[in-house]
Amino acid sequence: MALFVIVGVAATIMGVKLSNLDLWTETLGSWLDPIGRVIFKILVVLVFLASLVIAITCIAGEIFDRDNKDRPGLGLALVALILAYFTGVSIFT
Repeated sequence: MALFVIVGVAATIMGVKLSNLDLWTETLGSWLDPIGRVIFKILVVLVFLASLVIAITCIAGEIFDRDNKDRPGLGLALVALILAYFTGVSIFT
């Protein structure tokens, strides 16, 4: 939403009418939608991989580094696994 407001304000400052901007985006919609979907999937995959790395390092720290009291606990691993689940569902559906 904020992006549309910024684009609209910038376009009106540059002298473009919003009706012309609307027609221009309608003509570009056929290829902007697939590009947006691909970019969204890439971001979701990055979040998925990051959450898996966090979960694995938390679990490995729990197993191999039990003496360190400053290590992340299993609660963070659980939250990361929940996030990985939801992003995984978003990726594969």
